[in-house]
Amino acid sequence: MGASLLLLLVLVVATATGQRIKDSIYTEIEQIRPCFRRLNGSGEIGCTSALGGNVGVVQYLEEAAGVEELLQQEFGPYIVLLDPRILSGELLRRLRASGQVVGVVLPAVEEGRWAGHYPPKGYSSDSPCPNSPSLANQTSSCSPEDRPWNPSGSSSMWEDWGFPIFLVQDSNSTEALHKCWLEHNQAPLSWPLCSAELKGNMYAAKDSETCIRRSNLFNITPLTVCDALSDSNTVYMAKARNATLRRERGAEEEAEGSVIVVAARMDALAMFDQVEVGFDSPATGLVTLLAAARQVAEALRDHQLGEGVENILFLLLHGESFDYMGSSRLVYDMARDAFPYNISQAEEEDRFLANGTQPRLTLAKVRFWLELGQLAPTGGSEVFLHSSGDTGGVTRALQAHRGGLKVSTSTSPHLPPSSATSLQGATPAVVVTNFDRQYSEGMFHSIYDSAAYHGYNFSLGEGQAVVAHLTQVAAMVAAAVLEVAGVEVEAAAPQAKLVNELLHCYTLTANCTMFHEASEPGNFPWTGRPATAPFPQYVGVRGSAHTSMTKMLLQYLTGETVEPQDPLGIEEVRETRPDLGKAREACLARNQRQTVYSYVYLVGKDCYNKTTEVVECGRCYRSTVFLTPASSPAFLPGVMETYDWSSGLYPTWTESIWKVISARVFLRGDPRFDHGVFSLGVLLLLTSLTLVWWVERKAALIFGEASCAAPAPVHM
Repeated sequence: MGASLLLLLVLVVATATGQRIKDSIYTEIEQIRPCFRRLNGSGEIGCTSALGGNVGVVQYLEEAAGVEELLQQEFGPYIVLLDPRILSGELLRRLRASGQVVGVVLPAVEEGRWAGHYPPKGYSSDSPCPNSPSLANQTSSCSPEDRPWNPSGSSSMWEDWGFPIFLVQDSNSTEALHKCWLEHNQAPLSWPLCSAELKGNMYAAKDSETCIRRSNLFNITPLTVCDALSDSNTVYMAKARNATLRRERGAEEEAEGSVIVVAARMDALAMFDQVEVGFDSPATGLVTLLAAARQVAEALRDHQLGEGVENILFLLLHGESFDYMGSSRLVYDMARDAFPYNISQAEEEDRFLANGTQPRLTLAKVRFWLELGQLAPTGGSEVFLHSSGDTGGVTRALQAHRGGLKVSTSTSPHLPPSSATSLQGATPAVVVTNFDRQYSEGMFHSIYDSAAYHGYNFSLGEGQAVVAHLTQVAAMVAAAVLEVAGVEVEAAAPQAKLVNELLHCYTLTANCTMFHEASEPGNFPWTGRPATAPFPQYVGVRGSAHTSMTKMLLQYLTGETVEPQDPLGIEEVRETRPDLGKAREACLARNQRQTVYSYVYLVGKDCYNKTTEVVECGRCYRSTVFLTPASSPAFLPGVMETYDWSSGLYPTWTESIWKVISARVFLRGDPRFDHGVFSLGVLLLLTSLTLVWWVERKAALIFGEASCAAPAPVHM
């Protein structure tokens, strides 16, 4: 027993000592946001490391001109610490072409040594022609060489780099890395040198077809190496639609050209994980649509639609950065009577819901498509209208309600990259943007398209230029749509306060007033850690907090409280926290056997204690807000099994799985010494094996023959 305790004590001491030695050798880099691998039907893009990580000598690059001099072959390979001010696609390609670089570390620009070090000429990780046609049914009017839409596009998002690129948000880690380089890696270089290890190996490889096939190789315990990109579109119908009621009354379906669509995208794009938040795109368009939807909802509570318009559909489309994933799925479902509810399947199975089923909505019923793109006043307060088809009625209405805005018709004969591309000219379309023939914002689809870069500060209130501008655009859109729909209302009260609150939630922090009010008791933000940043707006591989909160926010802004009108009260108090479980359960039960309305139990205004963060009441909201799939038809059962992955018919984007993302800094000795020690070890091993073999063969000669004396007799 004593020996066992002694052995255990020795093991504990050895482990602790080993950990202390490791900590004294390595310094971990914190808050890493990796570039990761994505795939489609034709190949792979992004970053990966070797299985055990990439190791290289640290070199700090402050000027792009010094790349070749910095990367001396004798001391390579290298991990490059890059000043964000010189970041460009061309520079990354030069580093890759050198053959000496095995990783790049990019410091954040929010604080520390590199605070405010934005690329002066702009930087976009997207291509000069965003969403360049990669599908068979798409065409392009953009040329990277001849006046591209996105002049600052680097295309770095769409290349396979072959080595890890890490964005590090912890300024202390990047300062420590820079200090290590400053103290140990100054010219002329000599060992030992400050080095780093970047670990971010991606499981998926080659293309989406290959990684999906590998994921399905083992039926019992499948080993997933990639997931299909997918999320949900958010849909708001200004008027309830009930196919069951129409059938009972013998009424016809909605007439062709009777639905107005107002759309915006809700996904951002960036090379790095968890930092996909875009101020100009998508936040300004998203916020403007939410504010306009609220104005329309309030107007239609007291007025009826006319002029042949039967409904106004607000769409927030996800995954648009990847071959218009959300809008292409929307068109796919519309063509198959599956939007917003699969009515064809309901008819086949004879299961029209007794409490109401939504009728089919096809493209033929859409009168026009009005889309909100980038809207930040980056190049001034001018707004441009890009049109396709007969859009005279809506463009005239927009001009009539422009207020103090300067609204101009775009001089480009083509629509800019937008969700309207998925319509393929099936319906007239107008795209509202802040640019004419080229983007006015140099940070489109990059980590630098932030509130800080655009000078937005929530605490400065409603008088900020971007808040006032988006408020005017939202009012113009709402008034124009209502006019086309035959609704005459007085000018709505300005919604600058709402716009400021929404920008706060989507561009600064999810721990904001509107998300508190539009939340469910017992879920975010009442559980877990408080949010310190906005939710990532990347499409991802499954439902996201960004989508969930946007849906509830739209329900809150456009919905109506149901009886009883008073807040549904507290069942009981447990440790000073109210239990609203039964009230919520009764509210959600209204969703059964119908798809016409969506019921949700939300905290609402003045129902929580801002000091103690305790929910004190809640309300049941009835709305016509729903989620529909924003995933590619290529991954649908019955389609994927026979799909031709090289056809380009549908988007085929997937995202690789990874296990470990880490980085650490350490001092590295001369590799020749390591090689010498290794060679000596191999030599000793071979010598020992040879000596043992020789001794065994010559044992008789060395030790002599063993004598076998006869055993002595045994006397009984």
